[in-house]
Amino acid sequence: MFYVGKGTGKRISSHVAEVKRGEIGDNPRKYQRIREILESGWKVIEVVFSRHSDEDEAFCCEDLLIETLSDQ
Repeated sequence: MFYVGKGTGKRISSHVAEVKRGEIGDNPRKYQRIREILESGWKVIEVVFSRHSDEDEAFCCEDLLIETLSDQ
């Protein structure tokens, strides 16, 4: 696990699409890691852990996932 984020719409797929277009985005480390995965012949696995209609709840879930998975 290298990235957790609160996204909206189809944002989950946007990072890989941006890397494939040669874009760097706002997080160069994240985009470099995606590039490394793709160049090695692997796929980036995108997982939606939960959906929320309330943004505060979504941020709480994001924080919990980051805390829980950061040790992995």
